[in-house]
Amino acid sequence: MKQRLEYIDALRGLAILLVVFMHVPQYGFGQSIGGYYMEMAILLAVPLFFFISGLFVPLEITPPISIKKIGKRLHSILLPTFLIGGFYVLLNHIPVLDMLQDKFKAGYWFTITLFEFFLIVDMLRLMACKSQKLFKVLLIGACFVCYGLSMPTVQRMYGDIVIAHILGIAQWKYFIFFVLGMFVKHNAEMIYSDKGGVAIVIAFLIVYAANAIGDFQLNGLLYNINLLLKEISIVLLAYYVFYTYRSKLSSQTRVGRCLSKIGTNTLEIYLIHYFVLPRNLNLLVDYSDLERNSLIAFLFLLVFTLGVVVVVYAVKVVLQCNVYIRRLIWNK
Repeated sequence: MKQRLEYIDALRGLAILLVVFMHVPQYGFGQSIGGYYMEMAILLAVPLFFFISGLFVPLEITPPISIKKIGKRLHSILLPTFLIGGFYVLLNHIPVLDMLQDKFKAGYWFTITLFEFFLIVDMLRLMACKSQKLFKVLLIGACFVCYGLSMPTVQRMYGDIVIAHILGIAQWKYFIFFVLGMFVKHNAEMIYSDKGGVAIVIAFLIVYAANAIGDFQLNGLLYNINLLLKEISIVLLAYYVFYTYRSKLSSQTRVGRCLSKIGTNTLEIYLIHYFVLPRNLNLLVDYSDLERNSLIAFLFLLVFTLGVVVVVYAVKVVLQCNVYIRRLIWNK
């Protein structure tokens, strides 16, 4: 068994905390509250998840994908998604066809899209015909194609094509971060070096300083390019910071243990947290004036986020007590 990288588990823990953090106001108030920290959470959370997933996909040309590997991914990624997500859909009286055609799949789009990304990379490996250089070119080309297909203008072109909505092509823009993770892992020494770190920090500062100083009114393609640059720079910065301070994020420290524990349960938290997210909290917003006080809003959301994670972990422990459920969902 491969040894787990604790700083990567901690980074996963941060990512899932940010996801829950974003969903608390969305499901609890039907609106977004908070200031700049909510914007940063939105920019970082989802791209970071796909980036981390890409870190574990080899950039080298490997033997063709086997049926056994596909079956393992089906069981570990799609089966829990459809079982738990299906129960959530039934519980909330959401028509199954509507859920499948919905851009967000009732919230369960991430794991479905992740499975599709694995298949895309596998197909590109076959197309590369054992040529390493061609494989890299195909990956970069696929990033442009996937990002282009996800643009609103292109989405309107394939409008009522059902299969396009079921595949969730609108979310394929995140394929860039999946591939970015592959390239970063392959060029780890350069990223980890002092020069690499300085370049990442400078790129982050330039992108965010330009957005803070300049009052840009960007639309269309320019808006999306600017957004992409912000997402890439903050993802790389987060990865570099967690690697640099990996000793402080190990299981030997309290913060490291907590984040790593959360990080090793990201799939369960992602799949189950929709059931336990607080609802109908509008009165609390009115009484506590959260919309105007960013600090109180942050503390309020943080408490609820940690509460949701604790409840999900308790639910997971209870579910795993049943041997049949444990084998079906977790294959243990």
